[in-house]
Amino acid sequence: MATTFANTIADAQDGVLELVTKSQKAVLDQVNALGTQITKSFPGVELPEFDGLPLADALGTPAELLGQGFAFAGKVLEAQKDFALKLIASIDGMVSTTTAPKAAAAKTTTKA
Repeated sequence: MATTFANTIADAQDGVLELVTKSQKAVLDQVNALGTQITKSFPGVELPEFDGLPLADALGTPAELLGQGFAFAGKVLEAQKDFALKLIASIDGMVSTTTAPKAAAAKTTTKA
Protein backbone atom coordinates (compact mmCIF):
# COMPACT_ATOMS: atom_id res chain seq x y z
CA MET A 1 0.00 0.00 0.00
CA ALA A 2 1.43 3.34 -1.05
CA THR A 3 1.83 5.98 1.59
CA THR A 4 0.78 9.45 0.53
CA PHE A 5 2.33 12.65 1.73
CA ALA A 6 -0.88 13.41 3.66
CA ASN A 7 -0.59 10.06 5.47
CA THR A 8 3.02 10.83 6.36
CA ILE A 9 2.03 14.24 7.74
CA ALA A 10 -0.88 12.73 9.70
CA ASP A 11 1.43 10.10 11.21
CA ALA A 12 3.93 12.79 12.20
CA GLN A 13 1.16 14.88 13.76
CA ASP A 14 -0.08 11.86 15.71
CA GLY A 15 3.46 11.27 16.95
CA VAL A 16 3.84 14.87 18.08
CA LEU A 17 0.47 14.78 19.84
CA GLU A 18 1.45 11.56 21.61
CA LEU A 19 4.74 13.13 22.70
CA VAL A 20 2.95 16.22 24.00
CA THR A 21 0.47 14.07 25.93
CA LYS A 22 3.24 11.97 27.49
CA SER A 23 5.19 15.11 28.39
CA GLN A 24 2.14 16.67 30.00
CA LYS A 25 1.53 13.53 32.05
CA ALA A 26 5.16 13.52 33.19
CA VAL A 27 4.90 17.17 34.29
CA LEU A 28 1.65 16.54 36.15
CA ASP A 29 3.13 13.50 37.88
CA GLN A 30 6.16 15.54 38.99
CA VAL A 31 4.07 18.48 40.20
CA ASN A 32 1.88 16.11 42.22
CA ALA A 33 4.95 14.38 43.66
CA LEU A 34 6.49 17.74 44.55
CA GLY A 35 3.26 18.84 46.24
CA THR A 36 3.19 15.64 48.26
CA GLN A 37 6.83 16.08 49.27
CA ILE A 38 6.32 19.71 50.29
CA THR A 39 3.27 18.77 52.36
CA LYS A 40 5.26 16.06 54.14
CA SER A 41 8.33 18.26 54.65
CA PHE A 42 6.42 21.34 55.86
CA PRO A 43 3.21 20.08 57.47
CA GLY A 44 2.17 23.44 58.94
CA VAL A 45 2.62 25.52 55.78
CA GLU A 46 -0.44 26.17 53.63
CA LEU A 47 -0.71 28.08 50.38
CA PRO A 48 -3.15 31.00 50.35
CA GLU A 49 -6.64 30.35 49.04
CA PHE A 50 -7.35 31.83 45.63
CA ASP A 51 -10.47 33.52 47.02
CA GLY A 52 -8.31 35.46 49.46
CA LEU A 53 -6.20 37.11 46.76
CA PRO A 54 -6.88 40.74 45.82
CA LEU A 55 -9.48 41.09 43.04
CA ALA A 56 -10.09 37.32 43.02
CA ASP A 57 -13.84 37.83 42.94
CA ALA A 58 -13.52 40.06 39.86
CA LEU A 59 -11.30 37.60 38.00
CA GLY A 60 -13.37 34.45 38.26
CA THR A 61 -11.98 31.03 39.04
CA PRO A 62 -8.71 29.82 37.53
CA ALA A 63 -10.70 27.28 35.47
CA GLU A 64 -12.95 30.07 34.13
CA LEU A 65 -9.94 32.18 33.16
CA LEU A 66 -8.33 29.22 31.45
CA GLY A 67 -11.56 28.42 29.60
CA GLN A 68 -11.87 32.01 28.44
CA GLY A 69 -8.30 32.02 27.14
CA PHE A 70 -8.73 28.77 25.24
CA ALA A 71 -12.09 29.90 23.83
CA PHE A 72 -10.38 33.02 22.46
CA ALA A 73 -7.51 30.96 21.04
CA GLY A 74 -10.07 28.69 19.34
CA LYS A 75 -11.76 31.71 17.75
CA VAL A 76 -8.42 33.02 16.50
CA LEU A 77 -7.51 29.62 15.06
CA GLU A 78 -10.92 29.34 13.35
CA ALA A 79 -10.49 32.85 11.88
CA GLN A 80 -7.04 31.89 10.57
CA LYS A 81 -8.46 28.71 9.01
CA ASP A 82 -11.26 30.70 7.36
CA PHE A 83 -8.71 33.21 6.03
CA ALA A 84 -6.46 30.46 4.66
CA LEU A 85 -9.37 28.73 2.92
CA LYS A 86 -10.48 32.03 1.37
CA LEU A 87 -6.91 32.71 0.27
CA ILE A 88 -6.69 29.32 -1.41
CA ALA A 89 -10.04 29.93 -3.11
CA SER A 90 -8.92 33.35 -4.35
CA ILE A 91 -5.91 31.92 -6.14
CA ASP A 92 -7.74 28.87 -7.48
CA GLY A 93 -7.13 28.73 -11.20
CA MET A 94 -4.13 31.06 -11.08
CA VAL A 95 -1.79 28.33 -9.90
CA SER A 96 -1.74 24.79 -11.21
CA THR A 97 -2.17 22.18 -8.48
CA THR A 98 -0.68 19.44 -10.62
CA THR A 99 2.89 19.11 -11.73
CA ALA A 100 3.86 17.58 -15.02
CA PRO A 101 6.92 15.37 -15.08
CA LYS A 102 9.93 17.20 -16.50
CA ALA A 103 10.43 14.61 -19.23
CA ALA A 104 6.86 15.02 -20.46
CA ALA A 105 7.20 18.80 -20.41
CA ALA A 106 10.41 18.60 -22.41
CA LYS A 107 8.78 16.45 -25.10
CA THR A 108 6.01 18.99 -25.69
CA THR A 109 8.56 21.63 -26.60
CA THR A 110 9.55 21.40 -30.24
CA LYS A 111 12.11 23.34 -32.24
CA ALA A 112 10.77 25.33 -35.19
